[in-house]
Amino acid sequence: MSDARGTSRRPIRIGFRTSIVTVFIAVVLVMGLTLVYLSFKRVSSITETAASTFIDKVAQLGADRIDSQFKGVRDSLAILAGLPPIQEADLADNTRLYSLMAATTPSSSVSMSDMRMARSWKWT
Repeated sequence: MSDARGTSRRPIRIGFRTSIVTVFIAVVLVMGLTLVYLSFKRVSSITETAASTFIDKVAQLGADRIDSQFKGVRDSLAILAGLPPIQEADLADNTRLYSLMAATTPSSSVSMSDMRMARSWKWT
């Protein structure tokens, strides 16, 4: 019985030509995938470097623009820092301040009672 089974099944045989073609396709496929991977890695590196350079340049341009816009504010603050401090007495009896308040437009919310209250206010 064992002889009948062994003779009825033939072993699978692959021809010489088929095995060479299979090996060639496998080698080409492996080489192609390797080249694609290396190319992707190189392109990724180039893209990352370009993006980093672009972001740095945009950040520098933004900082320069903000710096130029606030230059006037910084200059004004430097001037104010150099002025002597305002004393309490200068505010308590300052006729120029009251005349400025009186010269405001009628639509403003400053009234004479506000000025009287400001004159009687204790500046502490």
